[in-house]
Amino acid sequence: MKREYKKWTEDDKNKLLFLIGKNQNYNGKIYWDLVQKQLPDRTAAQCKYYYKNILKQKEELFTPSEMIALYFLMFKYGPNLSVLKPYFPNKTKSSFELPLEQVNQCRIFYTSVFLKLSLDEEVKLSQFEHRLLIVILRLTQYRYWLYLNPNINQMPEYSPELKKLITNLNMDRLLKRTTLHEVEIFQIERAEELFGIQKLFSKIEMLEKWYAEAYGDIGNI
Repeated sequence: MKREYKKWTEDDKNKLLFLIGKNQNYNGKIYWDLVQKQLPDRTAAQCKYYYKNILKQKEELFTPSEMIALYFLMFKYGPNLSVLKPYFPNKTKSSFELPLEQVNQCRIFYTSVFLKLSLDEEVKLSQFEHRLLIVILRLTQYRYWLYLNPNINQMPEYSPELKKLITNLNMDRLLKRTTLHEVEIFQIERAEELFGIQKLFSKIEMLEKWYAEAYGDIGNI
């Protein structure tokens, strides 16, 4: 029996994207028969056509919170798409290319011996990437400080804001303490395991707001 055409609602779109993420392998192949079984009002051909010709053209970019969450996951698991993708069921494989590149760029700067952000002519960070890097530095300032080895006296080219940030981080390391309470760090780790990635996003947004109130708008650094 032929199904009558039914207009796609916003809920239908979201459900379709969720099912695609759930029924897609890591090579990008989508199992449309499995998707259709959970959308009885649609045929597999309708689902495939609507996604490839309409939704895929409007594929959403990663939000800032998703980018930061991706950084934490990438730091933990590495750039392994087969491990990272299940945390973002509504994202297709192709949508990871730019975010992974941006996150890795920030990771390269973050784990380098010196944070040469101002005079490096070879690689420039966009305003968003710079902001993302600062958020990451603040949220992980104590746990991953061993990956950095800055000497403030050897960094005359740094901006006053970065010098102040690095000095504060170094002081935290020397005093074996952190501005970000250990309970908060633990909650970030456990939120991912206990409540899923959306809880992790919320936690990061809350911490970012807390830092903005404590230190000023991070976007101005």
